[in-house]
Amino acid sequence: MSASEHDPKTLRRKSALGVVATLLAVALVVGLIVWWQAPDDVADAATPHRAVREALDAKAAERLTSYGWIDKEKGIVHIPVERATELVLGERAAEEDTGG
Repeated sequence: MSASEHDPKTLRRKSALGVVATLLAVALVVGLIVWWQAPDDVADAATPHRAVREALDAKAAERLTSYGWIDKEKGIVHIPVERATELVLGERAAEEDTGG
């Protein structure tokens, strides 16, 4: 054996390399186990969550594209986003025309 094999820097490099190689091997084994035990169709596993999300998206889309009451007693309504944008832009244009 040569003296360089017992050099502290060489031993640290070899030790670090061994630790990294061990961690990579463990990560590979864990990844293979997870992959092997995964459901055949991940989309089927996510179906309940997808249904809830789609229902919420549909409700939000309805709210953003329709007219309706938020609080009838207070006279608060919701209007479609496109109409609200038109009203705001119209108000700003009117303010600019009057020098506001």
